[in-house]
Amino acid sequence: MSYKHYTLALILIGSFFFFGCGKPESSAHTSDNTDATPAATASSREAVDVVRNGVLGGYESTTVGKAFEGTFQDAKWTSFETAKGVTIVQFDGTILESTINKAGFDPYAGYKVPDQKLSRLAVRFQFTLSLDKKNFKFSYFNDRIFCFSSYDYRTMKIRSPATADQVMSFIYG
Repeated sequence: MSYKHYTLALILIGSFFFFGCGKPESSAHTSDNTDATPAATASSREAVDVVRNGVLGGYESTTVGKAFEGTFQDAKWTSFETAKGVTIVQFDGTILESTINKAGFDPYAGYKVPDQKLSRLAVRFQFTLSLDKKNFKFSYFNDRIFCFSSYDYRTMKIRSPATADQVMSFIYG
C-alpha cells in the first residue's frame, strides 16, 4: 500500500472514533415518543389495580392485594404484555423461611440444602387478565418454594410441589 492509502485509512478510522457510526442525535430524539411512556404506565397501573382490588373465586374473604401484601414482605406489583398480547400482572415479594416451614412447606425438599439457608425467600405469582382487562385468573407461582417433603420407595420421589389451592389456602388462611 502506498503512503496515500495509509493516510486515507487513518483519516477514515479517526473519523469513526471522533464522530461515531450511530444515528445522529437529532434522529434519535425525533423518533422518541415521550407520550408512550405515561400511557403505558397508566395502563400498567390499571392492570395491577384490577388484580390488587379484585377477589379470586373461592377466596372471597378479602382482596388479592390485602391477602398477598399481608402474607409477604417487600411486595412489588408489575404488569407486562406477552408477545401474543396477553396482559400478565406479576407479584414479587419475600417471605421468612420460618413462616414457610411453619405452614408445612419445605423449600429445600429434594434439593441440597445450602450451607447458609436464606432467612427470606423470594416468591413470584402471576395473574392473567382477560381480553377486556376486567377479569383475571391465577396462572403461576414458583413452586420451588411451595413444596412438601415426601418419600416413595418405588419412585424415589422426595419432592412434591404444592397445588395452587394449597398455596392459596396458605395465603388466605
